[in-house]
Amino acid sequence: MITLEDSTKTAHCIVNEDPLIDKEVVQIGAGRTGSTVVWNILKDIYSKAWKTHSLGSEIFQKPQEVFFTYRDPRDVILSLLRTQILDIDVLEEKSISISSLQKALSHYRSQTNLLKNLEGLHQVVSITPIRYEDYLNSEQDLKGLVDLILRGEKIVLDSRRINLIVEKNSKKANIKISKMHSSFHTGDHESGIHGNHISLHFMCWRDILNKEEISFLNSALEKDLAYFEYS
Repeated sequence: MITLEDSTKTAHCIVNEDPLIDKEVVQIGAGRTGSTVVWNILKDIYSKAWKTHSLGSEIFQKPQEVFFTYRDPRDVILSLLRTQILDIDVLEEKSISISSLQKALSHYRSQTNLLKNLEGLHQVVSITPIRYEDYLNSEQDLKGLVDLILRGEKIVLDSRRINLIVEKNSKKANIKISKMHSSFHTGDHESGIHGNHISLHFMCWRDILNKEEISFLNSALEKDLAYFEYS
């Protein structure tokens, strides 16, 4: 049962007293890349799973195995617009303009720089990259993520245990927590899920942006799009 917690100024950890694996790991990623969902899965598996967005965190002063989340930066921008700027559940076309995208860009953190700087930390033992689009769009995808983590540990779980982890961290379960809070700027401490954290009706950038807006973001995000091979 998860009952204890640990924290620093720039990182947070809920301590699992009955883990599948007795090990400390770190989850890091730019905001809105699925880091919260991945962290919740990690803390169901490991005894200590830290979540941070900062490479300056004290947790990197000792050897760490790291899970790094990344996502199509155009969808990150739309998610930042929905949560940080507008604080709404559903993003509509009428809410999007070059001006609003510029505001969201001011909250964006380069995923390329974050990963390259992470790779440069001598205390980082290993980095497991987790691409949002591969694992965080459905419950079946979440099973794939749990399998990825367990394969790295050479552990085999029966389907019942895997299903319990997936159900606990499913979009439906997370939306239920999110609905308890009216704003993205408040949230649940243990899960790290905020109000308006997850949209009921998610649309990717291809579905909602016009040609001018796509061109604008493609130019602004050119470095990250190329590095992570998003077309």
